[in-house]
Order: sequence, then C-alpha cells, then structure tokens
Amino acid sequence: MRFGKFPKARNCPHKRGNFTIRERLAAQDLENTVWQHDLSGSYQKIGEVRARQGDLPRALEAYQASLAIRERLVARDTGNTLWKHDLSVSYGKVGRVWLEQDELPLALEAYQAGLSIAEQLAAKDPGNTSWQRNLTVSQVGIGDARRALAELPRALEAYQVGLSIAERLAAQDPSNAEWQRDLWVSLHKVCLVLEATGSGSEVYRKRLHATLSGMRRAGMPLDPAARDLLAQLDRAAPREAPSVGASRSEADAATSRPP
Repeated sequence: MRFGKFPKARNCPHKRGNFTIRERLAAQDLENTVWQHDLSGSYQKIGEVRARQGDLPRALEAYQASLAIRERLVARDTGNTLWKHDLSVSYGKVGRVWLEQDELPLALEAYQAGLSIAEQLAAKDPGNTSWQRNLTVSQVGIGDARRALAELPRALEAYQVGLSIAERLAAQDPSNAEWQRDLWVSLHKVCLVLEATGSGSEVYRKRLHATLSGMRRAGMPLDPAARDLLAQLDRAAPREAPSVGASRSEADAATSRPP
C-alpha cells in the first residue's frame, strides 16, 4: 500500500518552518537514508505525544509524515527488515488514529497493510520475538476495527489469532511483563466479542483473571486499565463472573501503545 492512497495530511510538521536539526539535515540530503530514517522516528514520537494529548488530527499529520518517509525507504531497499518493521508500525499508528476518529474502513485498511508486512517478517525469521509480537499487535488492531464495524465473527477470528501468538510468547518467558500484558489484553478482547454475541466467555474470563492475578503476584506493573479490570474480577470471583465490557474503553486505549 502506498502513502498516496491515504488522505494527505494538512499542515504537516515539516511544512511549518522552525526545522529541527534532523529536519534540516534530511531536507538538505534526501538521499541520506540515515537522516531520513531518524527523521521518520522523530515524526513518530511527535505523533505519540500528540495522541496522548488527545490532539488526533495533529497526531495523524505526524504519523503520516513518518509513514511517507518509511514507504520511500522501503521502496529503495525492499530487503531492509528494520525499515519494513518500522513501516508496519507506522501503519498501525495511523490505523489507531483513524479508528479513534471513526474512520473505520481506513483504519482497517491501514491495519491490514501493517499485518501484511508483519507476516512477511515473522515468516522470514520465526525466532524473532519482536516480529512475532508485532503480529499480535496487528491482529488486535484488525480485531478492533472489525468490532467497530460490527463484524464480530471476523473480529473474534483476528483476536484469537493474536491470542495464540501472545500465549506462545508469554509461555516462553513468564517474567516478561510486556508479553504478559499482551496476553491479558488479547484475552479481554476475546471476552468482549463473546459477551457481545451471547457466547460463553467464562473460560476466557477465568484465564484473564488468572493472568492478571499472576502479574500482580509477580510484582509486574499494571496500568490503570489492568488494575480496574482485576479489581472487578476480584470482586466477582466468589460469584458468577461479570461482564468485562465495563473496561472496554480502557483496554482499547491500552492497545494503542507502540509495539
């Protein structure tokens, strides 16, 4: 997928003046791939800050500027796996903003583009856990977009694929807090869809509770979404497990973090 298929960003950061050192260097030599790569990383960081501030239009501008550079880099060297990974991440960043802006078809298209790259990388090096994890993140993004489009069976399919990868990684290193977080997020997403369709989610809820409880016992950091969900599950543990849908927005926010 080429950047030109997306709506062009208005007032992109690189068109406003007050160039940073990286912007000046990159502008002076468009053939210097190191400077271009560094600049793409700077735009991504700007986008992340703006997204945390709730400034989604400007976050999108920065992410799209980063994406455009990374597309050009990959086009120059299709064998560079680092650049491909960065491009996959950029599609996910853009997809997350469009999802939050209810641009659902665009969000799904971006997530699918990122997944396509992630699958190529993971197939090329199955032992690379970072690339395997990126598959989980991409599948969760696709699931989120399809759930928002009310395509629940296909959302569940994406979440379960992501869950299977998250389970393998978490089992490989139970002390890895990031992989344990991916596991509970994936379990929660599956629960949300099963509850929405009236299907049985009790098994997944118990696994979700066990995963979060295990993280707490191990002293792993729990973000506010995880703490709230664990408290809810703790309160209901002696009784019938409640719907976990009350924490849907928190878990959705948690998945917007970069891979």
